[in-house]
Amino acid sequence: MRLSVIIPAHNEETRLPVTVIKIDAYLKNQGYFYELLVVDDGSTDGTGQAVQKMTQEIKNLKVIGYQKNKGKGYAVRLGMFEAKGEYCLFLDADNSVSIEQIERFFPELENKTDVAIASRDAQGAVLDPPQGWWRRVVMAGVYKGMRKTLLNLRDIEDTQCGFKCFKKEAAKKIFSRCRINGLSFDVEVLLIARKMGFIIKEIPVYWSNSSLSRVTFRLIIGAALDLLRIKMNSVLYFKKRPY
Repeated sequence: MRLSVIIPAHNEETRLPVTVIKIDAYLKNQGYFYELLVVDDGSTDGTGQAVQKMTQEIKNLKVIGYQKNKGKGYAVRLGMFEAKGEYCLFLDADNSVSIEQIERFFPELENKTDVAIASRDAQGAVLDPPQGWWRRVVMAGVYKGMRKTLLNLRDIEDTQCGFKCFKKEAAKKIFSRCRINGLSFDVEVLLIARKMGFIIKEIPVYWSNSSLSRVTFRLIIGAALDLLRIKMNSVLYFKKRPY
């Protein structure tokens, strides 16, 4: 199997089925085997049920779920453990980065790259429409500054874009060491990948800014606190055992 697509979802009853249909419609015409893994992260609406009904029509679609919301990082990690593809991609339920852009990732992954990540900040990226000033200042400014200072990931411009693809071996090794369940899990993933010597490549993408985004100030504060946890976990983990 060439590709596993993992979609973490929490209360995405409306948007997720549309995204699944678009992904399947594209991939079934590509000539390679794939699977779609939806991880229902403790939704309280009909997310799980809506997608489960779709498995009758989409045979390579699987739904994994649990009752209590545990966070996007946990959902992605679970999906990675279940994935069987040569390449393991996770993307957001809002389809901000469309599935056809994966074709730009494959040449990198087939070469020396172990982790290929979508970037809104790399040269050539297009944001449609551009993010508002509040997100640019807080996320691209304060948060990015904290991440670069605390964790020394200075050469990676966009750690938070929800479209990242891993070689299977890299995915299993990296995610087995992850602990963060919140929005900063992406940073932990990339830090561990770097510490383990995996090659990371940022790829500019066309990113469609969803007006229904659920990133709130509270979530951003939690993500900032998680950066401190990642730093502490990294230091303590290295003392006990190297990556």
